[in-house]
Amino acid sequence: MVPHLLRNTLVWAAHTGSVASYDDTYLCHDDISDRHGASLSTGSDVARQRRDSRVSQGSKRAWIIVGVALFAVADIALISLALSHGRPATIAAPTSSPAASQTAAPAPAPAPVPSPTPTPIKVSAVSPQRVLAALNSTTGWRATTGTCPEANASPELTTDAGLTWKTTNATRPTGVTALQSVTIMGPETASFIGLDRDDCSPQLVRTFVAGDNYASYPAQLAGAWYLDPAAPAVVHARGTTVDSPCATTVSLTSRNATSAAVLCADNSVHITSDAGATWAIAAPLGSTVAVTTTSADYVAAVVGTLECAGVQLVNVGDASVLGCVNTTSDPAALAGNVALASASSDDSLWLWAGDIFAVSADGGTNWG
Repeated sequence: MVPHLLRNTLVWAAHTGSVASYDDTYLCHDDISDRHGASLSTGSDVARQRRDSRVSQGSKRAWIIVGVALFAVADIALISLALSHGRPATIAAPTSSPAASQTAAPAPAPAPVPSPTPTPIKVSAVSPQRVLAALNSTTGWRATTGTCPEANASPELTTDAGLTWKTTNATRPTGVTALQSVTIMGPETASFIGLDRDDCSPQLVRTFVAGDNYASYPAQLAGAWYLDPAAPAVVHARGTTVDSPCATTVSLTSRNATSAAVLCADNSVHITSDAGATWAIAAPLGSTVAVTTTSADYVAAVVGTLECAGVQLVNVGDASVLGCVNTTSDPAALAGNVALASASSDDSLWLWAGDIFAVSADGGTNWG
């Protein structure tokens, strides 16, 4: 487009120059004629005038061509500038480069899930459904119990460390039910405290013939330690009645006329050495479900511990562990179904827990 425009411009300039030359010649000719009419010039003057006229005409034509050319160049520059501003900018296409080879980072190892921290199983103490007493490592008494008057008193006697048992009937001759405790005084003599079948009041009965017969001894009840299920906040000491150190007393074990220990429903053990005038709480042992007296201390049966899958035997005084008797029973099922006794003539311990019956001749370390 631009060359074509330039060519047209130059043609127009040339044409314009020719016209100007013709006019100039015409004007010069008239001017000479006028001057000739006025006066006659010499031939040399005429020749000189014609030469000057041709030079003047050539100069004018040259300047006209130069001016038109400059105008055309300026016009071309302006047109080019206008076209460059109107044309959309060319955007370079992005160059693609091969994707960098990347090595996949190994997946982080899953954070270890902490195992739950084992905790002891809490089992509340309840009124015992079993009673147990021992004379030595071979002779002992046991009985199941319950509520008055439904639970008949049927004590059992063993003389071979529990391998065999002789069943007796104390309810028929005495009317006693719901046995609460047993005290052994000899190979064939034992006392039992239960509840009278007629009014469920405390009753003491005794056998002197290994259970072949029983008789009631109400006068001797006043000199005994016992609990009345109808009054769980009261302890009957020898010759007196005192307040229990807990609202619900579950079981009682006595050493002599002034010393005893009680187990409360919250598993706490309280000890008295002045017939219940004062009580001292023992160190917490866990889920204590039974307590018995030994010659030197009190021993507790504890369930739900981490160290023993059954019943753990613990000294109440210093909380030292004596031993463990494994059982398959759930700890909660053992509440009320654990009976513990210490032999009155040696250091043997007897345990009746769930379906396990065991005797320890060394104070609770080993069981058979």
